[in-house]
Amino acid sequence: MRASINGYLTALINTHKNAISPNASTLINNCTRKAINELNDLVEFIKAIPNEQIADTYKEINRLRDILVRFEKDTDTETLRRRNLQKRVVELEESCENMNEVEKNLHLTIKELESANIRYKGHLIEKDKMIMQIREVNSGVWEENRQIKLLNKRSFRKIKILKNKLKTKLKGDC
Repeated sequence: MRASINGYLTALINTHKNAISPNASTLINNCTRKAINELNDLVEFIKAIPNEQIADTYKEINRLRDILVRFEKDTDTETLRRRNLQKRVVELEESCENMNEVEKNLHLTIKELESANIRYKGHLIEKDKMIMQIREVNSGVWEENRQIKLLNKRSFRKIKILKNKLKTKLKGDC
C-alpha cells in the first residue's frame, strides 16, 4: 500500500514538474512549485511513517487532492482571464483599425472641403471685383445722369425763355 501511494505521489510530482513552463505566468509557476513541494513533503512523510499510520496518510492524500483541485481551478481561472484579455485586445485592435479608417475618411473630407472653400473664396473674390466694377460703372452713370439732369433743367429754362420771347414777339407783331 505504501509503495502504491509513493508511486502515485511520484507520478503527480513528475506531472507537475512538466507543467512548469517559461511561457506560463509567474503565479501559475509559483503555485505549481508550491504543489510540488507539498507533494515531496508528503512523500517524505509517507516514507517516515510506520504501517499502522497509513489511514492518516489517506487524510494527507485527500488534503493534497484538495490542494491540487484548488490549483487546477486557479490555473483555469488564470487561463480564462488570459483568454478574456486576449479577446479584449483583439476587439480593441479592430476598433482601432475602424477608427483609423474613419480618421482617414475625415481627413479626406476635410481636404475636399478646404479645396472647395478655396474655390468658393476665389469665386467670391471675383464676384466682389465684379461688384466693385459695377459700382464704379454705376457711379459714373450716376454722375452722367446728374449732369444730364442739370443740362435738361437748363435746356428747359432756355426753352421756356425762348418760348416766352417768341410769344412776346408774336404779340408785338400782331
